[in-house]
Amino acid sequence: AREDNVHNVTFERSSVDEFVAADESYDVVLGLNLLHLLDDKDAAIEKIYKLLRPGGAFVSSTACITDMMPLFRLVAPIGALFRMFPPVAIFSTQELTRALTEAGLEIVHEWSPGKNKAIFIVARKSR
Repeated sequence: AREDNVHNVTFERSSVDEFVAADESYDVVLGLNLLHLLDDKDAAIEKIYKLLRPGGAFVSSTACITDMMPLFRLVAPIGALFRMFPPVAIFSTQELTRALTEAGLEIVHEWSPGKNKAIFIVARKSR
């Protein structure tokens, strides 16, 4: 049996708000099911941009509720008020990609496994 070991990879796990690291210290930042659960997705995207080295990538999976469940916009505040589910930011895929590009990231891949599913995006910081 062949053993392949990867020695040049490290993983850090933290909330976006609490994470502290030097600017341009990461090749990749992975944010799965994150941006729609934050109070300020734009601030998080800006922080991620700063963490990435030139050429680095942000890989995300995000529920763009406007595209998936338009009526959820009405239900979300009530559900959050009664603590039935966490507060959820309501935005579209178009709004998300605009926020990423306005922060300086280039969308290099976008994919969804089907209708009413999260959008997977790979965005790269220019060199």
